[in-house]
Amino acid sequence: MIGIMTTSIDLVDMLKEEVEKIVSEFSLNCNIEGRQKSPQVTTQYLPEKKRKLEQDDPDFPHVIIRFVEEKVEHAQNVVEIHIIAGTYGYDPQVCWRDVVNVLTRIKVELCKKPLLSAFEMIKDSYRIIFPEEQPFPEWVAYSIVKYRTPSIQSEEGLQHVY
Repeated sequence: MIGIMTTSIDLVDMLKEEVEKIVSEFSLNCNIEGRQKSPQVTTQYLPEKKRKLEQDDPDFPHVIIRFVEEKVEHAQNVVEIHIIAGTYGYDPQVCWRDVVNVLTRIKVELCKKPLLSAFEMIKDSYRIIFPEEQPFPEWVAYSIVKYRTPSIQSEEGLQHVY
């Protein structure tokens, strides 16, 4: 019998599925002229970069779900995830908005459902960061979100001190 998925890797995989649904309605410029598509969603890193003419699936737009850290905070197991978005375009007054809109939509939808299986989003941990330096005409921003995960329970029971 398969139990509830509770590892950090399970969380990354579940977030990937959720984010794929969320961004599927976007139609954004690609780094291949004249094409538009919804962002590809990957975990940890983008696939190997190819020259534009060799790309079947353009590098941009994209969303990466990246595991960053797992630690104990205030006696709770906490996983930090970065959600990195990349868009593409030449109009600086419009294109920065695309990447922020992608991350904002993800934030809104994830905050509507803060429970994801055994994981609970720490809502006040959610941040969207737009770095000042941008690799024009590529636009990149990211979110930081933390989730509480199930704690590890001792199999030996409580220790007694006499």
